[in-house]
Amino acid sequence: MLNNTKHKLIYDKKLTVAYFGGSITAGAGASQENKCYRALTTQWLKEKYPDAEITEINAAIGGTGTSLGMFRCDRDVLQKNPDLIFMEFAINDEGDDYKNVAAQTETIFRTIIGYNEDIDIVTVITTGDPIIDYMNKGISVASMEAQKDVSSYYNIPIADVGSKLFADLITSTLKLDDLIPDGLHPNDKGHAIYADCLCKHLEEWLCDNASCASIIPHYIPEKYHPEASDSACILSFDELNSLTVNGFELKDGSAYSANGKYIEGLHPGDSFSFSFIGSTAGFCWLGGGVSHDVLVSVDGCEAYTCRSWDHYLRSFERMRAAKFVSNLPYGVHTVKVTVPEIPVGPDHFVRIEGIMIA
Repeated sequence: MLNNTKHKLIYDKKLTVAYFGGSITAGAGASQENKCYRALTTQWLKEKYPDAEITEINAAIGGTGTSLGMFRCDRDVLQKNPDLIFMEFAINDEGDDYKNVAAQTETIFRTIIGYNEDIDIVTVITTGDPIIDYMNKGISVASMEAQKDVSSYYNIPIADVGSKLFADLITSTLKLDDLIPDGLHPNDKGHAIYADCLCKHLEEWLCDNASCASIIPHYIPEKYHPEASDSACILSFDELNSLTVNGFELKDGSAYSANGKYIEGLHPGDSFSFSFIGSTAGFCWLGGGVSHDVLVSVDGCEAYTCRSWDHYLRSFERMRAAKFVSNLPYGVHTVKVTVPEIPVGPDHFVRIEGIMIA
């Protein structure tokens, strides 16, 4: 099932593995780096294939799902030329509806295959509150069903490590607090269960008797969901077409920006404008304090409000995605962004890391 990964491990003796997901993939909850499921999986690969050079890419950002992942896949993952990508976003997609998650997941797959048809992908499904409550009640979770359905359509293997942890809970005296103390991020025991399940899948997929003498390219089928894109990306402000700045300032120094740069507006009336080629666009916010909303006008139409904060962004700085327009006719579009007339102060600002385009 992972023919190309197996070929590179056995014949090329070299493999670059990317872990693309949220805070669980980043290692949240583990007592130290080498105790998280990501590090344990990489260690298993190194032990199983001692003659191969295994390189790990940690492309996880806490609190983010496929709504941001579809745009940052190119910059944060593909530009590092991985051979194998583990994608873990279903739990952070919980609460989004089926069609959105399906389209976003499919955009990630089409972006990866379009970039390099030799890359193998594995969809990883984790768990936590309220997913476990749904599972106890026999209720399906739209985000997980969407990712599983799209993965199956693209013949991408699925490692449902969350179901393994859930099974361990209901077949033993263990309680949720014993594995996931905060309801979401597994402790060392929980991470070990995830890693053990994922590695057992890898054992099955990589260690069968099927020949892997040659690379077998993946292909892009007809779209599963009509709103999926064939590619998506995040453009920094120095990559935007026709950028005009009025009051906003380009800044350096954010640890949460890929290149350390962002644009910041502090005063009502501050604005910037640009053009893009595509049908969907959004902001890649950098939050903190209590960020402003902004007014957005597309192609000269009446401006509307785009929200720049959520309950996470009010407490710490991180990337967040917010689409401001979608399903336009594919082509050139112009955008103007303005800080609205609202009270300002040291905890009020607009800070944007890049523009998402699809």
